[in-house]
Amino acid sequence: MKRFLKVLAVLVLVLTLAAAGVAAYGWRHFMPEAVSCQTALLPSAKYAQQKQEWFSQAQDGVFQGALAENWKDFGDEELVFWQCTLRVRNDGFFPAEWIALEPQPVPGDVMILPDAQPKVLQSRSEGDLTVTVLCSEKAAEAERPLVLSCYVLGRKTEATYTVAEGKLIKKEGTGE
Repeated sequence: MKRFLKVLAVLVLVLTLAAAGVAAYGWRHFMPEAVSCQTALLPSAKYAQQKQEWFSQAQDGVFQGALAENWKDFGDEELVFWQCTLRVRNDGFFPAEWIALEPQPVPGDVMILPDAQPKVLQSRSEGDLTVTVLCSEKAAEAERPLVLSCYVLGRKTEATYTVAEGKLIKKEGTGE
């Protein structure tokens, strides 16, 4: 009987440690993480017709993205489209729903184009999120914070990444 209780105690201890390890892994990987970044500069003249459509939407008050207060002050020749694609990995046990990437404005931004499609990143998978900003060439070269947000099990989590010269240079906290 004593031997049985010792074996049972060891078994309970092993199961408890395994459960704690699984819980720690789940907590560590609750929020998806950015693993790489690619940026590109596209001349705004190449997308003149689409850009004109966005500007007319802005004048009508129906533009869905973010718009600088002084967006009318910029000339076509000094604007570029800054596009950033972030590769995101979800190593957690649960899917990341409504995952989105939102660039924070920097001086020289004209408009942040919307990505209105809700996305889900399944557990144990990777995906790409792309944002596009119409900005001055100087703003395209600046350090730019990007907020990665999603809902996991109904709880909103966010992480702020800083991108400069086409590379992820730092990450600031996660949480609500």
